[in-house]
Amino acid sequence: MKFPQTITKGRGSNTQKVVIYGRTPAKQRYRIAYYRGGERIMESFSTYGEALDRAREVCEQLARHGRAPALSPKETEDARAALELLGDYCRQTGKPLSLTAAVRLFTDAARRLGSLALVEVVDKYREATASVHPVGLDKAVEEYLRLIESRTLPARPGDRPQLSPDYFRHVQKHLRLLAETLPGHQTTDLSQANLDAFFSRLASYSPKSRNHYRADLGKFLRWCISKDYLPRQTRLLESPILQMERAGVEDIEIYTPQEYQTLLAAAPQILRPVLALLGLAGLRDAELRRLRWEDVFGRPGYVEIGARIAKTRQRRLVPICPALAAWLAPCAHLAGPVWPNSENLLHKTMREVHAAAKVSRKRNGFRHSFISYRLALLGDTAKVALEAGNSPQIIFQHYRELVTREAAVCWFNIKPDAAENVVLLPGKVGGL
Repeated sequence: MKFPQTITKGRGSNTQKVVIYGRTPAKQRYRIAYYRGGERIMESFSTYGEALDRAREVCEQLARHGRAPALSPKETEDARAALELLGDYCRQTGKPLSLTAAVRLFTDAARRLGSLALVEVVDKYREATASVHPVGLDKAVEEYLRLIESRTLPARPGDRPQLSPDYFRHVQKHLRLLAETLPGHQTTDLSQANLDAFFSRLASYSPKSRNHYRADLGKFLRWCISKDYLPRQTRLLESPILQMERAGVEDIEIYTPQEYQTLLAAAPQILRPVLALLGLAGLRDAELRRLRWEDVFGRPGYVEIGARIAKTRQRRLVPICPALAAWLAPCAHLAGPVWPNSENLLHKTMREVHAAAKVSRKRNGFRHSFISYRLALLGDTAKVALEAGNSPQIIFQHYRELVTREAAVCWFNIKPDAAENVVLLPGKVGGL
């Protein structure tokens, strides 16, 4: 069989032709070629029979329609406008395109999209496939850490920063461990397998600690997406390894009234009001470090935990019980920070006092003790939650029925001896 073959239909000026091309070493399919609307069209087929049937069908269609009928004035105007729009497109993009080809492209796309608008689909596609600029994972981590660190600085002197330095230190530890686990990797190399390898290093950690890593890693991945360091359609955030674990209930450790009294007696003078505020007002350690004497004595009868101090950034008032008032009385003339020294010195002094008093140190022990004894004394979960800056659900779940009311009465009646009412001198203390 010789190729090319020509299939014809019609007579005279309406004669239509379709050419069939055979297979060659370079092209392993049969092809047909014909003209429609001034544009050459080619189609390919796996068998000669399919090519022949299609050639005859096309030839029949072309002959049946013949030459295009004359256009109406409105159709002529539409065609002219379409050609102008197409000309603008070709000039702007440098891509030659006939009106027939443009209409065919549009109709084919519209047919496949059904009820969806073509422009809408294109916009969503472009949004999903924004250009990605991968960078080294270690560089991305350090860039993100610089951003977080900048938020630990106050906007103005005296303002509370957006994030605490403690939070920054934890994020820094978590993400640098990620970069250390995947050395030489790009951000776009991050995969399910990478995340599994990273969390395998945390197997000995508690579920609560692993959840902290998950939270920080999730924020980092979202930041990478916003920077186009990761594709927007990434499914890493859906990874099973990033789903929060159900953490076990934390054991609540509290001090007995006898232990608390021993610690207060063993503490140096500058630490006694600190211990009193922690145990008799329930302040968190970080809140205590932000507290000033103006907050303690500015509102008679209450310690005012303002938004710049509170962990939740929500103001609360804690009543000053008679025992706390007695411990604070020698400090009434002071101004400035309640603890004027560093955080490290506070922890060092706490360790020394516990050692001297032979009392084991308990994690968040003073706050846990305050909430437990206060709930036993008042029997009012909602009121204790307001004073502690916590939710009633947490108070009810963790602190109910831990101590007796008799022990609570003892706790809130621990007062200094008359000999201990020593007036403190203002200013920092370099060594304790």
